[in-house]
Amino acid sequence: MRRPLSLPLPAWLSALAVMLACPAPSIAAEALVALSPEQFAAARVVLTTATKVDVAAGQDGASLLLAGRIVVPNTALDLVLAPVAGRVEALLVDPGQKVRAGQALARLFSAEFVSLQRELVAARIRAGLARSRAERDAGLHEEGIIARNRLEESRALLAEAEAALGEQAQL
Repeated sequence: MRRPLSLPLPAWLSALAVMLACPAPSIAAEALVALSPEQFAAARVVLTTATKVDVAAGQDGASLLLAGRIVVPNTALDLVLAPVAGRVEALLVDPGQKVRAGQALARLFSAEFVSLQRELVAARIRAGLARSRAERDAGLHEEGIIARNRLEESRALLAEAEAALGEQAQL
């Protein structure tokens, strides 16, 4: 089995420049990639006119003309995933558009996410009620109205509710 050709990025860009410099009548004009001079400089792309060279004669700079394909290296790609299942309702950026950290890329709808939000709100309410009960029972215990075991039970319920809230907040 043949291994794919592995070249560093400058080599890929040079190969792209050679392919773009060669006339290709089968490629439609709208399919060509237009780069500004600044983009050429930033990518270190150098265009030269292709010349026919006899490789067998051992001329300086002799090379072979080989068919090839340029593939974007995996390190140049970013994968964007959603933490829950859902559907894309709108794409907010175009392919290749520059984005900033934290910028919304798409608008999603997820019934699972709505359910998680509802459970988080319920966990916050339960934790608030448990906190209120524990504070009230602490006051009643100080006054000698309720037994210590009821205070400990209220504190345990508070700890349990806060743990459930922390778990739900992580989702």
